[in-house]
Amino acid sequence: MFSAWSDQDPVPSLDVANHFGASPYDDAQGRIASDSLDGIHRLSTENAVGVDGQPLHVTHEHGQYLEGKSTSQYNMASVVAGRPDLKVSYIPPDSLPSPPPTPGQPIPAPPGRVPQPPPR
Repeated sequence: MFSAWSDQDPVPSLDVANHFGASPYDDAQGRIASDSLDGIHRLSTENAVGVDGQPLHVTHEHGQYLEGKSTSQYNMASVVAGRPDLKVSYIPPDSLPSPPPTPGQPIPAPPGRVPQPPPR
């Protein structure tokens, strides 16, 4: 099972534990919430690069998940097509490379992906 939520989406912040049962979501810092469900893989909604090398853009709000060429749309399509191996997984902020890449340098790839050339 898969889950994704964007930084400004209020739905994951609803009081799900008291009204709707256990939460499939991580907490705001990317840690597994104490009441989260086991076996749910969090997908990215951030800027990313698809398996075809095309850039994917971030989504911030609940109504943006299906925007064309967004990471969330790409991830949903990967799962629905039966190809979750092509998904872009969520990476907690404390796991990202530091410092950020300098302009003109290759963009670090998520685990399991080939680094991409810098944007032109």
